Amino acid sequence: MTENTSFPTSDTPSLRVLLADADQGIAEEMAGVLTPIPGSFEIAHDGVSLVKRALTGAIDLIVSDISLPLLSGLQALQQLREKGSTVHFILLSAHSEPAITREALLSGCNGYVIKQLANEELCRAVEAVVHGYQYLSPSALTAIMLAPPPAHRLSRRQGQIINCVADGFRTSEIASSLGISPRTVESHRQALLRLFGVHNSIALIREAEKQGLVRQGMARRMADVTMDPALS
Repeated sequence: MTENTSFPTSDTPSLRVLLADADQGIAEEMAGVLTPIPGSFEIAHDGVSLVKRALTGAIDLIVSDISLPLLSGLQALQQLREKGSTVHFILLSAHSEPAITREALLSGCNGYVIKQLANEELCRAVEAVVHGYQYLSPSALTAIMLAPPPAHRLSRRQGQIINCVADGFRTSEIASSLGISPRTVESHRQALLRLFGVHNSIALIREAEKQGLVRQGMARRMADVTMDPALS
């Protein structure tokens, strides 16, 4: 196990951490890797238990294997975001397959760590996430950069949101139309910005037009109207 001498930083807060893995031994190993973190640790062995515990509001950070029984780590993340939870969430995965990584990012994942590299990367990921940054294992990032553009890989919900944004709807209007919270809409929008590598909604729609995901001319229309600041 690699020793991490730079973590935690002096301003790292005390954290209530929930570790999720079907294997008790692996969960305990994760706790050992994260020993430098000030705070307390709990363990969940399935996705249903993870969601139930996280929704109590008594957890600051979740570190979860993506493959959990009953409900996968990714599905648990998606359920929490749909319910408005903003708890920090780091997924551990044995795969750097771009489609899986993209889906995790779009679902509101704060950190994505390749499981085989967890000993070396997990503390760095936690430090980044608790200080407001997103962490992605370098190998997963490289796989995304080398992969074909994500055209036609958007989920139905993502497609709905990107078209609503293109039509000029405000965050509150999109939330009301789709029956989800404004926070969930914004989480999806931020994930789409990251996925397409752009910094505002006009650029997002311009890229979506190029890939045939929205009607042509929508980016120009957006530039001609006064937009909700939350969509700029």
